[in-house]
Amino acid sequence: IGPSKESGDFIDALIVGMDMLINHPNKAKKPINRIYLVTNAAGEVNKDELKVVLQQFKKLETALFVQKMRPNKSKQKLENEMLLYKMAVDVGGRVLPVKDAVETMSLFRSRAVMPTSLFSGYFEISPHLKVKVKSHTKCRTAAFPTMKKISRVAQEAAEPGTTTVSMERSYHPINELEKELEKDDLEKGYKYGKSLIPFSNIDVDVLKYTADRCLVLVGMTSEELVPRHHYMANTEAVVADAADPQAGVAISALVRAMKETKSVAIVRYAKRKDSVQLGVLTPQVKDDQEFFYYHKLPFAEDIRQYQFPPLDPTRAKQSAVPSPEQVQAAENLINALDLSVAGEDEYGDTTEVLKPKHTYNPVLQHFYQTVQARALKPGAPVPKLDPRIEAYVNPDEALLAKAKVELDAFEAAFPLQRVEAQEKTQRRYWSDAVATTGDISLDSYVQDSAAKKRKVGEEGETISVAAIVAGGTSDVGPIHPVKDFEAMLARRDVDLVDKAVEQMQERISQLVADSIRDQLYAKAVDCLKALRSGCVQEEEADAFNAFLRKLRASHEGKRRDAFWQLVVEAGVTLIHDEECEDSPVPKAEALEFLTAPSQEAEDEPMEEA
Repeated sequence: IGPSKESGDFIDALIVGMDMLINHPNKAKKPINRIYLVTNAAGEVNKDELKVVLQQFKKLETALFVQKMRPNKSKQKLENEMLLYKMAVDVGGRVLPVKDAVETMSLFRSRAVMPTSLFSGYFEISPHLKVKVKSHTKCRTAAFPTMKKISRVAQEAAEPGTTTVSMERSYHPINELEKELEKDDLEKGYKYGKSLIPFSNIDVDVLKYTADRCLVLVGMTSEELVPRHHYMANTEAVVADAADPQAGVAISALVRAMKETKSVAIVRYAKRKDSVQLGVLTPQVKDDQEFFYYHKLPFAEDIRQYQFPPLDPTRAKQSAVPSPEQVQAAENLINALDLSVAGEDEYGDTTEVLKPKHTYNPVLQHFYQTVQARALKPGAPVPKLDPRIEAYVNPDEALLAKAKVELDAFEAAFPLQRVEAQEKTQRRYWSDAVATTGDISLDSYVQDSAAKKRKVGEEGETISVAAIVAGGTSDVGPIHPVKDFEAMLARRDVDLVDKAVEQMQERISQLVADSIRDQLYAKAVDCLKALRSGCVQEEEADAFNAFLRKLRASHEGKRRDAFWQLVVEAGVTLIHDEECEDSPVPKAEALEFLTAPSQEAEDEPMEEA
């Protein structure tokens, strides 16, 4: 706002502002009208229209906020200031000196949101029981302020006009760029393989799920069956309609009953027409308020399944089970870094730090800080982030210093060892060969086959996305049992290790039993090698060793002795403790297993075909 060189009547300015509110009203359902007056209050004022102006302010429910400029002690100035104070108080506003206004802009800003309801209707518990409720936003991500594009060319022009930039979109065929198409001539296409499947606007409308606005109870379930990591999107507070006392009683009774039984409600929710969600209502009792928090729940397509090793000490790998000393060190570290008692108030009592309602978004605050600097001084450089805001996103040095003993103990309990990064094989392209030599040589692209093979279970092994999401194999089939077995072990969406090992053992026994002479023996030996490799990888040494002993007891020196001799020639022996730490078999015993005299197997011999 630039100052004028001529003196003006601020009441005339208020009349102009009021005229704009009347001729260009706010179209919101509950508009908030404010007029901001920036003046030095030093000019002469015509008070003839003052009464009419104040009546119009009250009629339109408009508040007046005055910012004073350039204070002085003239008589005219003091009289005008008194008049402004009186006017502002009468219409629910205030007078704010410029110094205070700048300091107010410097304070941390949080976005003010009108408490408008997202949904106003009935909570349908049954077709014959409906309770009137309203839903309000409790928590949602604050969006970055929208910035409009302006034309720099128009700004720098000798006679600048409008600086607003508008966008025009046109459509042209790829093979006829000079031909322009109308938007109505276009259709949407969805890629299916290498083809595009066309869908007209009518098809798109038919595919949409239609539903009216509603909040319908689907059923009740235990709160333990709805994990917090399934909560999606924003949080809404569902409260009883204040205009209906019976609704308040019904919601209060339902909330308290669900709280006592530790239950939650699964609901069908459509805050807008044709926008249906599956959600959960969790009961909340605070002071004298009873209400629900609503969270959107995922469908099967929204959930990502990842298979992680178990943490239960009875099922986890022994190398992954922490010792009692390590558990205690972790517990001490957690207690030392507890934010709920990390702060201290003016009375010396412990307080919580980093509360969400007192923690501001550094990105938004830095933006507001920059806007203030540019408003006061155009072209000013971007200021540094306020140190108080920067402290939110950095570890608290005082807290870390206080927990130094626990940090050192935790580091000593979990020693780390640097692992050297493996050199990556540089990928070569045909264009590289042409650029460097000018000739294309196929020999330069032939690599050692051993270098292309990657050992299963090797450190640093990468797993393809296709192997994870393919759904893939779930049984060891008779055609390609080795590939099926390896595919089942590679599954990450579900744990099929035990099933794969058991089915591979059955497949090997079936191949030996169904073989006509030695027809299927080689295939059975290959399956046995794959089984041993997989059991080493998944640390299933006991299962493999027991199966191999059973094979020896069933076939060595008997009808299928030829099969066992192939096993001996292939060198498929027991899994020893150096290959798998869970194996109780020493390496020496494993090496002597195939040559040592046969011992009577503990289990019953297998059935012969």
